[in-house]
Amino acid sequence: MVNHNFAAIMSSIRSYVILVLLAGMVSCNTAVDKGKPPAADSGLLSASLVKNPYTASGTDTAIAAQLATLIFKDTTHDFGTIHEDDKVQYDFEFENGGQSPLIISKATGSCGCTVADFPHEPLPPGKNGKITVSFNATNKIGPQNKTVTLTTNTTRGTEMLYITANVLDKNEKK
Repeated sequence: MVNHNFAAIMSSIRSYVILVLLAGMVSCNTAVDKGKPPAADSGLLSASLVKNPYTASGTDTAIAAQLATLIFKDTTHDFGTIHEDDKVQYDFEFENGGQSPLIISKATGSCGCTVADFPHEPLPPGKNGKITVSFNATNKIGPQNKTVTLTTNTTRGTEMLYITANVLDKNEKK
């Protein structure tokens, strides 16, 4: 009798799992899943903007040559001597020197005191843009070296920006 109840319970669980899986497959039937490009107002990027030159057999140089290229005027900025509690910012200017639209999908500061504002729309080849990096010196005293890591569709995939500052106590003179 115990074996009969166990078999009935297992059969019910199996039926439930199959039903949930079928419901999940049917509910995920969107235009993007059907291979259609996303609508312009969907917030999604078209897959045609993403190119991956890396394969198991090496780098596809033809694809790599077509990627976006970030060309910065400079990748390092020194704010010099500032005071604790100062909030400073700098615009890193760049050009998309590649053959594809440049996509910056993320900009991550090395700590919460460093924040980057970057273009969220694809930047066409040959066009210029800027990334504004802000540094908040609250509770930071002494030499400061911070980074911003950009996640992009360039050959490297990530690009780095660097800022430095010497932060004095807010009561200390420069």
